[in-house]
Amino acid sequence: MKRTQVLSAAAALLFVATAAQAQRGQDDRRGQDDRRGRQDQRAQVSPTDEQRHSDDDRRRVVESQQRRVEQARAEQDERLEQAQRRAQMNRAYDRDRDDRPGYDYRYNMGGVYRETNQYGVDALRQAVDLGYQQGYRAGQIDRRNGAPADYQRAFDYQNGEYGYTGSYVPQSDYNYYVREGFQRGYDDAYWNRARYGTFYNGNASILSDIVSGILGLTMIR
Repeated sequence: MKRTQVLSAAAALLFVATAAQAQRGQDDRRGQDDRRGRQDQRAQVSPTDEQRHSDDDRRRVVESQQRRVEQARAEQDERLEQAQRRAQMNRAYDRDRDDRPGYDYRYNMGGVYRETNQYGVDALRQAVDLGYQQGYRAGQIDRRNGAPADYQRAFDYQNGEYGYTGSYVPQSDYNYYVREGFQRGYDDAYWNRARYGTFYNGNASILSDIVSGILGLTMIR
């Protein structure tokens, strides 16, 4: 009797173990099938997705080309505007030439001497002073931002037209003296000194004797 019961219990345990093992095998196969399914799903891209990605790429290329065209057009318009402004100023200078009083002064522009009248002298003094003011502001900004000292990269220095009205002196001469003042203003501000001018109550001003030295003015008569 006991032996029969023991055999029955052993058979039951064997059946349970066999069933559990079979269930684990089935679960393992189901897990593998699920993983393969997810991998296949990731590997497959629907034609709709491919088309959408292709359209996005083409749209980005077109937008980039449009931006380049617009930038080139803006730069061309700016160059044309500057050329027109210079031509207008030069015409104004030529138009005023016959109405000027006789030349009374000679100024030194980098070793080249030019002649002008009192109005021209005033215009050149203005060029140096305005250049100093613009240079001082640029030097302050670079010093505050910790940028390396380089006055030549500033737009106002490269342009040199600040304040030019087209009267009494050629634009090239005016631009030259704007840059002369700009360099000195920049140096004073960047190095925090007052070698060429003063800075008081938010206003920068170049010293009059520095201006005279830059212009190299002499009386003709």
